[in-house]
Amino acid sequence: MGIKIIQKSLWPVIALLALVWVNRLSAQETDQIAKQIAWSPDGTMLAVGFDSNECDIQNPHSENLLILDATTLEVVTPGPVKSCHAGLVEWSPDSTRFVIVGIEGLRVWNVENQEFDLTAIGGHIIKWSPDGSMLAVGGMSGTALTVDVSTGDVLTRFPSSVFFGLAWSPNGEQLAIADSVVINVFDVNTLEEIGTIDIPGIIEQIEWEKNGSRLAVYRVSPSDMQRAIDIVDVDTMQTDLSISLVGYLQPIEGITDISLSPTGNQIAVVIPAFGVLIFDTTTGELVTHIDQEGIFAIDWSPDGSRLAYVPSEDDDELVGFLDDLGEAAR
Repeated sequence: MGIKIIQKSLWPVIALLALVWVNRLSAQETDQIAKQIAWSPDGTMLAVGFDSNECDIQNPHSENLLILDATTLEVVTPGPVKSCHAGLVEWSPDSTRFVIVGIEGLRVWNVENQEFDLTAIGGHIIKWSPDGSMLAVGGMSGTALTVDVSTGDVLTRFPSSVFFGLAWSPNGEQLAIADSVVINVFDVNTLEEIGTIDIPGIIEQIEWEKNGSRLAVYRVSPSDMQRAIDIVDVDTMQTDLSISLVGYLQPIEGITDISLSPTGNQIAVVIPAFGVLIFDTTTGELVTHIDQEGIFAIDWSPDGSRLAYVPSEDDDELVGFLDDLGEAAR
């Protein structure tokens, strides 16, 4: 499906319509279901991605992404007008662009110019390299590769059979690729496999702490469907800590999102029917339980003081914040 880019002269009108929508309509009154939220690295903006029950690229209310001012929640710019079902939103390290993945593939949207900088091969998981020069892309077929952001060319391909997650090291020299029940860590420059981490369960999400050598791994036991968070040291290829989620959710329930704090010392876990749990990633202890049902997706602010969230579809809020988390995040 092609993309229709609206002429710049129409953007003020669309921005006004989107702003009216955000201020006056609840989540239930739109044809949108918020599924993604991502704080810009500079802390000034929030990207909110949607799935739409109705798909109409001519309708401003059918945009599947909005960029909001993080303080006022006013629309900075609507996202690209395109088809529905945005799968993922990932900001560039300099906060000027983001990559959005939908049914058409991967596209890089320039927030300042309100234009697409890049159209490239798609995947169901995308991670921006720390220096902003590459995108790591994981496809449903098991392909894991890196893409040059300036040209869209495929730079490298990594072996993978069943693909479950991607994570860059803070220096951008290593790439962790989750392959069902193992994590393979590769040297990005040489393509050599540095090591393999065995995980006792099916991997659903991985995240590398921003300034360290640890991975947070969300996994599910295939035998009893119990959930856990593993904290893995990539230098030793060993699991330092396992945080069991038994007692916090039923086996048939799931976690909709996890998010490491900026320092990596805490991890927030979202269970829509139970609230948000924040654990200490050194001791495994529960730091706090935020008893607020209906939260679907979260993201830490860059300073670690707030969690931005989007509620489940039966809530009447579009975006909310959990505040006074500075102590927990550090």
